[in-house]
Amino acid sequence: RDWIAWWRRGDKTKVTVILIRRAAVLGAVRSGLNAAQPVAWAPVRAAGGLDRLEGPGGVVLAGVEKPPAREPDFIIPLTCRLGDWQIVSWDRRAERVVMDPLILTVSGTMAAGLVLLGAMAAAGQRRALREVTARVSFVNRVSHELCAPLTNIQLSLDLAQDAVTAGRSGEAESRVSAAREEAARLGRLAENVLTFARRERGKTTADPAVECRPAELITEVARQFGPALERRGIMMEMEVDPALLAMLDADALTRILANLVSNVEKYAAEGKWLRMEAESRDGQLLFTVRDRGPGIPAAHAERIFEPFERLDSRLTEGVSGAGLGLAIARDLARRMGGEVTLLPASAAGGAVFQVVIPHLPPPDSAA
Repeated sequence: RDWIAWWRRGDKTKVTVILIRRAAVLGAVRSGLNAAQPVAWAPVRAAGGLDRLEGPGGVVLAGVEKPPAREPDFIIPLTCRLGDWQIVSWDRRAERVVMDPLILTVSGTMAAGLVLLGAMAAAGQRRALREVTARVSFVNRVSHELCAPLTNIQLSLDLAQDAVTAGRSGEAESRVSAAREEAARLGRLAENVLTFARRERGKTTADPAVECRPAELITEVARQFGPALERRGIMMEMEVDPALLAMLDADALTRILANLVSNVEKYAAEGKWLRMEAESRDGQLLFTVRDRGPGIPAAHAERIFEPFERLDSRLTEGVSGAGLGLAIARDLARRMGGEVTLLPASAAGGAVFQVVIPHLPPPDSAA
């Protein structure tokens, strides 16, 4: 807008009125600045500064035409009735990214740690899934294993009763023997399941050592498995000093040997041979169970002692079982301070399991 200035003289009869045209004043100011800026702005231009003078409405009066695409670093405003002028300036700067070695090292370590934790979590999930799958399979196998001997016992007793009624005493005796054998198998399976359950709860403890004769323990195991081995055509050999005495957990050792013999019955029957040996050496009892079956690859020497583990179908085809025998045998041996291992295959083939149990001689023999 234009402005009108007026004033009255002292006699109050004369009034002076001045019309100020804003556009004309701005044009004069702009012309004056344009005339002066070549000299006044010369030092800024010579230094290559990123500065400029802006008039009302953002009109560029002097300085850089294309400034950087960022906010000015500082602004000097000049405001009056005729409008707003301002000097705008940008600093010259180059952006550079500098990586701190310490920060890089720490962040790299943290990233690697996160990757490792992720891999461990994924592996844990896969392991948990395998365990869950194995446990479901274990329940199914145990259910089958429990039903099989129960069915056989019932069948054998029914046939024995028929034989007694018909006066066939020999057949009745054979059927009762078969029922007794199935009952023993059922008892061993139940004992293994209970032992495994106690192990999972961390409640397995070693029983007190008692004086016993290893030869008698081996003989008892041979008696338990005698009918089953005979039916499968497996010949059993034993080599142990009848006079050998030891102080140990006799029940646990019997179950260890029973699981090893059961393993031969299930997986090495085709070899038709089983040998059990026992000796005392350097304060330790060494028991060896040998067979002439298909053998076990060295790559699986540790895997076979894991719960629920069974080798591929070429070795276990048509074989039933819960997959706990060897795991329980090793657990019982370690509970007694010993170990069960699979020895390297011999030239004769088959598998050789060795049980090492530390023992003390009975008090009488020590005296």
